[in-house]
Amino acid sequence: MRGLHFTTGGRYPVLRSLAILCLLCAALAAVLAIVAAVWVVVQLGDRTLGQRLLLAVSVLCGGFLAVIAILALAEIVELFIDMATSLRTIARRQSGTSGPAGLPDESSAETAILRGR
Repeated sequence: MRGLHFTTGGRYPVLRSLAILCLLCAALAAVLAIVAAVWVVVQLGDRTLGQRLLLAVSVLCGGFLAVIAILALAEIVELFIDMATSLRTIARRQSGTSGPAGLPDESSAETAILRGR
């Protein structure tokens, strides 16, 4: 029963799901920033072209910062998962018990997306 966590995708499935949702939200934020910038340029006809372009660049910069912040949150979640895996492996080695070694690569959100978990 102990090996079940490793064969089904690792421990902490909720944290991994949260990291995956963060990655998806970052992609959505990038797309929405581009759509908002295009909308600002096209729909704000009461302003000059220079003002609209400045607003579009501002929207793109804000979207870029939002994407970076969301990706940083996903990396922090993955950092905690990796820390737990490493600490569990270290504790297992120091106690002298044997068991399935945790694979840090298995717990990353990118690997989970690619493997469909």
